[in-house]
Amino acid sequence: MKPINIEMSKSGKIATHADLLDFIKKGDEKGYRDAIERHFEVYKIFKVNRSQELMAEKESSEKVEGI
Repeated sequence: MKPINIEMSKSGKIATHADLLDFIKKGDEKGYRDAIERHFEVYKIFKVNRSQELMAEKESSEKVEGI
């Protein structure tokens, strides 16, 4: 997940736990909602990437078994 975090940090799209806590302390519900969506985006990207990797591994394995 580190590469995803780095990329999102470069684009200014990452929301850290500290960011979330700041919004909670300020009582900024709109800001918090936006930040929590950005925070979970890292996990969504990771999940999609990992699913693609697993599918590629499976397809590769099936090709080898079929030979």
